[in-house]
Formats: sequence, structure tokens, C-alpha cells
Amino acid sequence: MTTDRLSKSFEKFVSSQSTLTFAVSDDNTPYTAQCFYAYLPDEKVLIFKSREATRHIEWALRNERVAGTINPDKLNKKIIKGVQFSGTFVTDEKILSTGSRVYYKTHPFAVAMVGTAFWAVKIDSMKFTHNILGVKKTEEEWCR
Repeated sequence: MTTDRLSKSFEKFVSSQSTLTFAVSDDNTPYTAQCFYAYLPDEKVLIFKSREATRHIEWALRNERVAGTINPDKLNKKIIKGVQFSGTFVTDEKILSTGSRVYYKTHPFAVAMVGTAFWAVKIDSMKFTHNILGVKKTEEEWCR
């Protein structure tokens, strides 16, 4: 599979889902959180909303190297399909401003979530796994 074709498969999948698992670590201790997200394909950035006073945000602000997964919103027990990613937690105002518009377009109900802020992960690498008819297919792309 070519990188261009992989990017299109990855972007189609990521753009069609709504939640991610966000993984952080601090002092050699891992932690995860579930978040709704929106994807900015040109920047290869995942945008999500969360309160600053949460363990996952506090830890990401201390250690910007993060990882996560995106699985299908509707599981099919016969097919393994999903994305594993690693990246850098970013707080760039331009990205967050653009991302907030995309996020609200994707998740209009989130306007009512008071006390939360926007956060972003710049994807450095990802692996897209898709198991069809018992044959596991894993593709990896480095985005750096």
C-alpha cells in the first residue's frame, strides 16, 4: 500500500469516528482518558476539549509526548480496525482556534460544555490496522 493511499484510508477512518483514547504518563505512571475529537488533516492534528484540572491534561502539560488509539464508533466483532498514534501535545493558539471551529462543527453539543478548553495532539506517527476475513493488515506511516 502506498503512503498516499494509506493517508487517504487513515484520514477517511479518523474523520468518520468521534472518540479517542488519550494516553499520557508522568513519573513512569501511565494514564488514559476518553475524549470526543475532531481531526484537522492538513495539520495532522487531533483536537479535543477537556478541563485543565484533569490528570490527563496536567500530565500532558508536563510531558508533551503522548499516544492514543481511535477505534470504530460501532464495533464489528469480526473485524479489527483502528488507529494507534503517537504525537506531541500542543497548545498553539492558531491550531486551537482553527480546531475549535472544526470541533464545534463536528460536535455541536459541546458548546454547552462549560469550563473546558481546547487541546491538540500533533500526530508524529500512526499505525492503521484493519483485519479483513481473518487476514490481519497493518499499515504504518511516519508523519514527521
